Amino acid sequence: MTGFKKLFFVLICVFLCFSLYAQTVEDALREEPNYQKTEIIEEKGKLYTLTIEYFPALDEARFVYRKNAHLFDQGEAMTVIRERAAKFVAERSYYSYSYSRRDVTKYDNDNDLVVYTSFITLKK
Repeated sequence: MTGFKKLFFVLICVFLCFSLYAQTVEDALREEPNYQKTEIIEEKGKLYTLTIEYFPALDEARFVYRKNAHLFDQGEAMTVIRERAAKFVAERSYYSYSYSRRDVTKYDNDNDLVVYTSFITLKK
């Protein structure tokens, strides 16, 4: 009879463990992140505008640098974005960042403007 009680006790423990595990998995699946949520931060420098489009659910950000076409220097744009990205990583408690793809430079001749965009993946 004691062997039957031990087996019954083990089966109850296994059942409880599986039911608790299933509940935590179900809770994790229920809390689906909002992939549409975007936080937009706009900063103005002396001669440029920097817009950060932050996607928290994806841990990604897009840094959009705009400047007058006659004054645009790609090296300066890269430096401004790199410095602001480092600051952004520290503000949001990320560990580091990396570029997820090549930067894009677009010229808007109608408005005499250059739009330089960097795509950044944030790492926790």
